[in-house]
Amino acid sequence: MTIKQIKLSCTTLIVILSSWSNVKADKKSLSYPIVDTNQQYCYNETKSIPAPEQGEAFFGQDGNIEGNQPDYKDNGDGTVTDKVTSLMWQQDMGRKMTMAEAKKKVQELNLGGYNDWRIPNIKELYSLIEFNGSSNGEKAGQQRFIDTRYFKQPLGGEGNDTSSREIDAQTWSSTIYQGLTMVTDSTCFGVNFVDGRIKGYGMTNKRTGEANKMYFRFVRGNKQYGKNNFIDNGNGTISDLATGLMWQKADDGNTYTWKEALQYANDLKLAGYNDWHLPNAKELQSIVNYDRSPDYTNSPAIDPIFECTKDNIAEGKTGWHYYWTSTTHLDGLIPASEACYLSFGHAWGRQPRTDELCDVHGAGAQRSDPKTGNKEDYPKYFGPQKDLQSVYNAVRCYRLINSSDLKIVTGIKADPDYKNQDKKNRQKQKSKGPHFSFNPIFVQPSISTHKADWRFAFISDNHIGNCANGVMEAIVQNVIKNDVKVVLFCGDNINSGKSIDDSQFELQLKEWKKKARPLYDAGIKVLVIRGNHEADTKKAQSLWEESFGNDLNKTLTYRNVTFLGLDCYEEGEEIVNMSWIKNMIKKNKSNIVVPFGHEAIFSSYTFHPNVLDKHIGQRDELWQLFTNNGIKDYFCGHSHMYNHSTMSKDGKTLHQYVIGGGGGWLQPKKDPENKNKENFTISLVEYKSEYGYELVNVINNTLYPEWIKIASGTVQTPGKGNKGKTSRTSTIETVTVRMTKQLNLTAKQVKRVKEINNRYPSLFSKSATISRAVRKKMHDAYANELRTVLSSAQYTKWTTQRKSRRR
Repeated sequence: MTIKQIKLSCTTLIVILSSWSNVKADKKSLSYPIVDTNQQYCYNETKSIPAPEQGEAFFGQDGNIEGNQPDYKDNGDGTVTDKVTSLMWQQDMGRKMTMAEAKKKVQELNLGGYNDWRIPNIKELYSLIEFNGSSNGEKAGQQRFIDTRYFKQPLGGEGNDTSSREIDAQTWSSTIYQGLTMVTDSTCFGVNFVDGRIKGYGMTNKRTGEANKMYFRFVRGNKQYGKNNFIDNGNGTISDLATGLMWQKADDGNTYTWKEALQYANDLKLAGYNDWHLPNAKELQSIVNYDRSPDYTNSPAIDPIFECTKDNIAEGKTGWHYYWTSTTHLDGLIPASEACYLSFGHAWGRQPRTDELCDVHGAGAQRSDPKTGNKEDYPKYFGPQKDLQSVYNAVRCYRLINSSDLKIVTGIKADPDYKNQDKKNRQKQKSKGPHFSFNPIFVQPSISTHKADWRFAFISDNHIGNCANGVMEAIVQNVIKNDVKVVLFCGDNINSGKSIDDSQFELQLKEWKKKARPLYDAGIKVLVIRGNHEADTKKAQSLWEESFGNDLNKTLTYRNVTFLGLDCYEEGEEIVNMSWIKNMIKKNKSNIVVPFGHEAIFSSYTFHPNVLDKHIGQRDELWQLFTNNGIKDYFCGHSHMYNHSTMSKDGKTLHQYVIGGGGGWLQPKKDPENKNKENFTISLVEYKSEYGYELVNVINNTLYPEWIKIASGTVQTPGKGNKGKTSRTSTIETVTVRMTKQLNLTAKQVKRVKEINNRYPSLFSKSATISRAVRKKMHDAYANELRTVLSSAQYTKWTTQRKSRRR
C-alpha cells in the first residue's frame, strides 16, 4: 500500500492564512508550489521493493509520498504551460548557445504571442525535473528526467556535436554561482535532464578561451516562483509560507546512511509534531539560497535563518556536510543503489589537472551518493571530476503546514486588533530602549489605489552586506506588482566603505545587482547613484564606474518627467556639482524635473547631522534654484527612516523626502539643528521608523508621492559621545582592536576578525534585547567562525581572557 501524504491545496492554505493576523496569501495559489518528482516506485539499498508501510524499514521515501503531481498543457504553439507553477515554457530549445547568445535571443523572442520571455533561474528550471528518469554513467537511460511527451530533450552527441557524451545535454539557468569552481572557473548553474543532476558549469572553455555553449529553455510568467517567505516560529522550526512547508531549523550535528536518515525522520518529534519526513530532492532544493556560498558569504547556501553544522570533510578541509533527500537516483550499474543529496556547502571533487580537492560543482549542486557503505572506507572519489562520496550525510526534515499550526506558523498570537497589538509591542520596546534588529516583521505591502498615468519609485540604503533579511527582495517584488516604470536608487546600495576591502566591495555590489535583477528583467528603467558607502575610496569609485558608467551625476527622461541624480561626493564630501544641475534645469523645457541625491539638503529631523547643509551657501542656492524653477520635491536617503518635511521661506516651499528604509539598520529622528536656518520654517510632515520605499504616482503632470511600508523594525540608538557613531560600532571596533593587540593578529586575521565581529552586532550591543537562548546560539556560531581564523593557542588565550574579565 502506498501512503499518500495529504496534499496542501491552494484553497486550504488560503483558509489558513486568512485567519493569520499579519500574513496574507495570494488568493489564487501558493507563490512557490513544489512539483512532485513523479518517482513512482520505492527502493531499498539495491532494488525496487513494494511500498513500505509505516513502521517498516525504508518508509517515508519519495515513492511513498505523493505531492503536487506534474500537470502540463501543450498549447499547440510551441509553448507548454505548467498548471502547478503557472510558468509557461518553451517546448523546443533548438541549438546550443553561449550565455551572451541566449540573452540576445530571449530579448528578441516572440513565441506563442508573448515577448516577455526570460532565461529561467535554477529553481524555476529545476521545477521541470522528474526522478522517474534514469542514466547509465556517460550514457542516457531509457527515460529522461523530464516529461518528453511535452518537452523536446536532445542528447549530447547529436547532430554536429559528435565529441560530446550522451549526457552532455545540460540546460543552463540564469543563476551564476557566487564563487568559483575548479579553483578558477566562473560558473553558471544548470540542470541535466539526461542524468538528473544540478551542477555548476564553467562559462569559458579553458583550452580555447571561448565561451562555452549549453542548451537554454526559456520561460515566462509567475515571477514569484522560487522566492521563499520564511518565518522563524521560535520553537526550532521554520515555516515557508511560499511553499507551505515547515522545516527543521537546525540539523542534529550527526551524519547517517540513507536508511538511517529515513528512520531518523520517521522517529523525529519536534515542536509537538511527529509527522516529519525526509524531503525529496525538489523539496530540499527549494530552501537553497543561491545568493550565498562558502566563498562569497562565508556561509552555506541557505538562508541564515537556518543553522548548519560545520565539520571536517576530508584531507583537512572543513565545511558543511551534504544533506540526504528521500529520492532514489537511478544511475550506474546498480541503478537503485544511490540517492540524491543537496550540497549547501562546497560540492567537493578533484581538479582534473592538479588533483587538488576543491569545489568542483558549486554550493547548491544536487548529486547522488551510495546509500550504504562502511564509514571507515569513506570518503571516496568517483567520476571524471572525482566527486567526493561521503555516504554518511546530514539530515534536515520537513512537514506540511496545516490549519492547526496557526500560532506556530505566524510566530505571534492571533489578535483581531493587530494594529493595537503592534502599537503595544512598540511601546514595550520603547520602554526598554530601542535596539537594532536584522529580523524585520513583514507586512502585506500596499498596492497603490491611485489611478495614475504611470508610476516611478525611489529606493535607498539597501546596505547589502549588512541589511535586514529579505527587505530589498520584498521591495523589488512590490515595485513590480505596482507596475512601476522607473526606479531610482539613492545610494548606499551596499554596506562597503573605508573599513571594507575592495574585494568585499565588489562582492557586495555583485549581490546587490542580483537582488535588483528582477527589475531589469521586468523591463523597468533603473537609475543608480552613489552614497557615502560607495564613495569612500578611489578604487571603490573605479569599481562603481565599471558597473554604472563614468558619469557620476545621472539623468533620465521618461515620458513627462526628467530625473536628476545628484552625486554628493564628486567635488568633496557633501558637495554637489551646481553647474551641472543648473545646466540640466536650463535644458529642460516642459517636463517635470525631479532631483534626487543620497544626502538631504536640510538636516531636518534626519539622523545624520552633516548633510548638504554642511555648506550653508550650497544649501540656500539649491533651495532657491529648485523653488524658482517650480521644483517642489527632493528625494534622498542617508538616514535610515521615512521622513517627509518641508522647508519654507518667502512664500515658497520645498518638500524633502528621506526614504532610507531600503534595508539598512533603522535610525531615530533628531530635531533639526539651527545651522543658520532662522530664515526658514522647518516642519515635519511625517516620520516613520520602518522599512519601505517611496512610490510616486504621476497624474496629469502632478506628482503624488506615497510611502509603501514593507516591514516593521526597531531603531538603533546612537551611543553617547561617539560623534554620531552607534555604541554597537564603537564596541565592535574596541573588541577588534583589543583582539589585534592581545593576540598579535596578522593583517589577514585582522580583516577576517573584523568581518566576523560585524556579523554579530547584537553580541556587542548593551541595548540589544535578545533572549538568553538566542544569545547562546549566536555566541556559539560566533565562536565557530572565530575558530576558522584564529589558531588554537590564540582562541584559547582569547576565551580565557574574556572569562577573567567577566569575573
